Amino acid sequence: MALSLRTKVFLGLFLGACVLVALIALALMVPSSHEYDALVMGQLQACPKAMELLGTPATNQVWGIGGGGSIRENPSFGTVDWNDLVKGPRGTGMYHYALEKRGGPWVMRRGTLVVGDASIDVMHCGPAPRL
Repeated sequence: MALSLRTKVFLGLFLGACVLVALIALALMVPSSHEYDALVMGQLQACPKAMELLGTPATNQVWGIGGGGSIRENPSFGTVDWNDLVKGPRGTGMYHYALEKRGGPWVMRRGTLVVGDASIDVMHCGPAPRL
């Protein structure tokens, strides 16, 4: 049974749309890298309580849809308010951090790690303040 031209066109468009959706989904899952990653991860790794929960080494280079937030930057100024999925040999958590840049280097303003029921203020290495 031969397929009609209309059916062939429909199948071609359908398969093309499926490939496009798959490529977009893959792009969303790729770990990203920013110039402030060393600052953010350095602050996390300097916190013994965070490393106790995650284990060493901990990384934010995790494949998966787990991060998101707001990034506004240009060469001199910027703000970041972001959630990153972080993972170590002992656990996985969500790392929420905020940074800003005002004509100089990036400065970290806030960092909170949540692993299960535990919430750690990585800026001060203690329990995160409850809002």
